Amino acid sequence: MEDEKNKISVVDKSINKGVSLLFSNSNSMTYLGLILIFGFVLRIIAAINLNVVADDMVHTIHAIGFFNSGKLVDYSQSASLWFYITDIFYRAFGVSQLSSRMAALLFGTFSIIAMYLLGKELFNEKIGLLSAFILAVSPYHIKNTVGEMDVTVMFFILLGSIFFIRSLKINKKINFILSGIFIGLAVMIKVYALLFLPSLILFYIYKKYKKDKKIMDKNSLKIIILFLFVIFIFTIPTLTHNYLLYKDKGITDFIFANTLGIINNQTEQLYSFDLGWKAQHDWMGFIFGGNKSYQYPLAIEGLNFILFGDPLIFIFGILGLVYGLYKKDESSIFLFLMILFIFPYLATIILLPKHYTFMPILLTPLAASFIINICENYNRKKRNQENKNSLRLRYLAIAILIFSVIYLGFAPESTMQHVYGKSSTVQFIDFKNNNINNADLIVLDSRIYRGRINWMAYGKPYLEGIDFIEIVNNQDQIPGNYIPIKVYYVECVVDDCGWGTVKDQPEFNQSMEQLTEFFRTNGSLIKSIEEPYKKMPYYPIIYENNRVNDINIYYKIIYLKPQTLLLAVQPKNWFHYNIGHFPKGGEFDDYSVRSLFDRILDKFAHLIIYISIILAFLSVIFLIYLLFKKK
Repeated sequence: MEDEKNKISVVDKSINKGVSLLFSNSNSMTYLGLILIFGFVLRIIAAINLNVVADDMVHTIHAIGFFNSGKLVDYSQSASLWFYITDIFYRAFGVSQLSSRMAALLFGTFSIIAMYLLGKELFNEKIGLLSAFILAVSPYHIKNTVGEMDVTVMFFILLGSIFFIRSLKINKKINFILSGIFIGLAVMIKVYALLFLPSLILFYIYKKYKKDKKIMDKNSLKIIILFLFVIFIFTIPTLTHNYLLYKDKGITDFIFANTLGIINNQTEQLYSFDLGWKAQHDWMGFIFGGNKSYQYPLAIEGLNFILFGDPLIFIFGILGLVYGLYKKDESSIFLFLMILFIFPYLATIILLPKHYTFMPILLTPLAASFIINICENYNRKKRNQENKNSLRLRYLAIAILIFSVIYLGFAPESTMQHVYGKSSTVQFIDFKNNNINNADLIVLDSRIYRGRINWMAYGKPYLEGIDFIEIVNNQDQIPGNYIPIKVYYVECVVDDCGWGTVKDQPEFNQSMEQLTEFFRTNGSLIKSIEEPYKKMPYYPIIYENNRVNDINIYYKIIYLKPQTLLLAVQPKNWFHYNIGHFPKGGEFDDYSVRSLFDRILDKFAHLIIYISIILAFLSVIFLIYLLFKKK
């Protein structure tokens, strides 16, 4: 009996010792490294497995060949840095699901280090380390490791915030300049990063008034102007593009036209399809509800994204925020102000879960601070009562880890994506790369959303089902002799793979059923692809039954004219851009430069783009330098 107790004691001590390493001040770099590796593993699993969504399929496709396009912006974003970075990954690793998400994977992983530094800067090292750990296992952050800009934007906002806080502690211009550079890079990725500027300036004024009882003086005004000027430099490509495009063609990009009201017949024709075109802020709906599209007030709907997407960060973060504001803690005030402007602005005009990635990130240090305060206050009270049953932080960390790993298997409405099982899109891409040759033809059921078709089949000759039917019916009008061509037909088993409108188009659905029946009867079913059912939890082995058949692949040799393959490899247009941006200079937002001044301005704007690309990649190295730099 005594031996068994000793064994249990040894095991318990070993576990305690191993887990406590994560929060040991003496070896914080080692344990931060372990947290970083674990966070990276979770994110790479997500990057490989997560399905694509509508916007994801637009941006990842637009990024193909973006470097050669020479564009200063993508028309829908008023920015271009993410597209250049992603195209660099395409060039390095090929166009794939993983390479399309390398930006989110790289900058999302290193956001863990940035979070550690910010938590340390705002609070202390212990809170910084716990903040890094919480972000590393954050389901919301992990599930946004997709072909979108939001995770990357927040990496640079975190870096900019670190130096902004440092600049208030050590009044050196270099800190303001560095802060401006990183926030400028964020703006070049997504323009909503500008919404953090009022928060930063307001906090600067607050600190100035608290210290000197002055809102602003001459020196403070100079610093703010310097800070804003550095950021302004990074807006030059966007401003230049819209100036030269308007001068040449009388139009601007989507965001400029929509925000500034630059609306004419051309912009109406170009952009009116977008749900955000001419959208107005619904401030009444934000507070009181009444919006036909949502059940609750828009503020509640936006918060629900975080509540259901990352419950622990939301609950502890909000509690930490309330507690910090009650205590008039400056760090809590800073994080509150960082949320103050951007949250209502986005919630009143567009409610998309991806846009709220900033919320769990900014709530993370507050959550860490609150958890540590609970532990310290509880243990202090127990010590006063001479009670040895202390609340150990390591046990809370284990609980957070277990909860997050389990919660990643759920697909709440805000992030209806499964991390632990490959989507059918990814599985088809793997099949295509391993089994289909460049001389073969892929025909895809037109009930599959067109963006998904373009993404799934890119790199091989492919046709939509409707186009294939038309070409087959007109083979006699195509020159050449018939040759045998291997044809792979991809069926949408559930009859609507992303459109959401097929049920209202019976004739269209029937035409695809007839095409499917042709391949089912005359060809061979060579693969059925299942994916996790979105509305059910999914874990490998445990919940293997929670899968649904999404795609069937049929194979048949068909005699067709060689010209059919040439038609299948023709550049395809997707949301105004040819896939691959080929041929260069032939797209609607390409402009001609006529004057010497405009030519110089255009060259300068491109120079800023190239410098920004270099700075973006160097920022990761710089972050590591900051981590090990001695004070």
